[in-house]
Amino acid sequence: MKTRRIKVIIYLLLILSCFGCDLFAWDRTDMFYYVTIKNNTQDTINIDIGNGGMYTYHINNFLPDSSYIINTIGLRFDKDKNVDIIRDKLFKDGDSQLIAGCRVYNHDSLLVNWEGPIREMGADTHHFYNYSSWECYETSKWEGVVLFTIKDSDFK
Repeated sequence: MKTRRIKVIIYLLLILSCFGCDLFAWDRTDMFYYVTIKNNTQDTINIDIGNGGMYTYHINNFLPDSSYIINTIGLRFDKDKNVDIIRDKLFKDGDSQLIAGCRVYNHDSLLVNWEGPIREMGADTHHFYNYSSWECYETSKWEGVVLFTIKDSDFK
């Protein structure tokens, strides 16, 4: 009888240790932002982000009026802290491949080549490496989106 009681206690402790973090989920203060790129052009485009190496992101056949979530880049931070997602997280704590460059193609034709580093260029300049060109908004209590929109005017 005593051995059975000890086994039950050990079993319950194992269960609690596996799920212990989720037991206090209502106290959670961390946000998760999805890095998303939107094609707001009239063309199907291809995008290369990075330095051309092994970790470069390729978005092929990116259809007009569609969005692409870069699944390997997720920005997590403590919601209670005053954090500028784009300045403090996206280009600093995010994926270092973002800082190497961003090229947009239509078939084999290079339409635009944006090069880093990230900087402030003002609200009038739409550029992949302009802080002001990125949008950030919450989609739920614990999730949000960091969005860059590619526009037809970028190709002129």
